[in-house]
Amino acid sequence: MITGSPDQVVHTLEDFRKSGLEHLALSFRDVRLFKDETPDLLLKQMRLFAREIMPAFRT
Repeated sequence: MITGSPDQVVHTLEDFRKSGLEHLALSFRDVRLFKDETPDLLLKQMRLFAREIMPAFRT
């Protein structure tokens, strides 16, 4: 599980990439909070990832 601020997540993923990671499977569900999740919350998390994290890895 990778959590943290966008900068922390970018740093963690960059470390994985430097170690040889080429593919990543994502899930925006927090199993600890599964009962409280709503489609709106999941969409918000996906948009944050797309806006704040994905640009760091575009080549």
